[in-house]
Amino acid sequence: MKFTLALLSTAIAAVSAATEISEIKADTKLGQGILSKARKLEGNDEQDTTWIANMSLKFQGCHHISQWNPEADGQDDVRIESKRLAKFRLCPSNTCNSGSARGCSKGYGDYIVDLDDFLATYLQNKEGECENYKENSCNCGNADDADYCAQTCFKKAGMSHCYQAGDGFELNNYLECAQYGDYYVGTYCASQGGSVLLGMFTDDACTNFADNNGGKSTYYSVAGSALPFSDESIVDTSCYSCKDTSNGNNYGYYETKEVCSNVYEVSGKCESALSSTVSSINTNACSYISGIKTSGSSGVINSGARRGNKVANGFIGVFAVGFVLLGSYTYYLKTKLDRAKINLSD
Repeated sequence: MKFTLALLSTAIAAVSAATEISEIKADTKLGQGILSKARKLEGNDEQDTTWIANMSLKFQGCHHISQWNPEADGQDDVRIESKRLAKFRLCPSNTCNSGSARGCSKGYGDYIVDLDDFLATYLQNKEGECENYKENSCNCGNADDADYCAQTCFKKAGMSHCYQAGDGFELNNYLECAQYGDYYVGTYCASQGGSVLLGMFTDDACTNFADNNGGKSTYYSVAGSALPFSDESIVDTSCYSCKDTSNGNNYGYYETKEVCSNVYEVSGKCESALSSTVSSINTNACSYISGIKTSGSSGVINSGARRGNKVANGFIGVFAVGFVLLGSYTYYLKTKLDRAKINLSD
């Protein structure tokens, strides 16, 4: 109910928006945390969600929606704040394509969820991946400095999310807008919604950047170092399987990862394209999700279509023609007057 009310309040402010598409598979904690929250219907906790284990989670974009700030009570408080949402798709694991913008073309469900919830689950999944990689691939058990060994191992593997991004900077502390000195640090949507970056802001709703560079310049002047994840997206572009293989299978069936199930339960759902084998379909958020189509370079949803109004265009055309005719007639009268003056002087 909480998420439904949030969608109703934000839907007033947005008509069409969207993004470049990135991908995230569901076989990690990200996939499970997201999926378990998306399928749960209000007033019914007995929905069959075992099908999610056969799906993969793919991130499809980040979106800003402007809405009234209910916490604003002071003169300096931001009245219109940015609400951040993440859109993801559940694709059949055997057809989910990380290199494809859509991820899959059939048998899928589309979902939208609060970006903070998505990121919290996503990072939890990433932490699990890092631990598994360190234990199985880094061989740091006998190293003199196990931490340094692990950091070096992660860097060589290109797993930047696994090592400390900056001096004492904890990303988890800034998934929601949080104070940093006299400013605030939080996430925002960039690259037409295809990336989720950190920025520095002047307000506690993380709506107004501290400078024209996403707050990066201000952060550097305050902290003396670059703002982590201000250029590199927090969210990657892979498909994540929702199948939990850690406990083996039960007569051929696997459990669903928490990363998929958690986010799934709290998300708005459009499951009209899901396989007919799924017993219960939820389409409550289809209209809302279908309205999120294109966004500006800032990731902010632009209201309304880009086509011009026919009536307005008609009036503009009439005025344009009238202006040309009036100009021509004025030139004609001026020429006639000039000739009359010449005749009078003769």
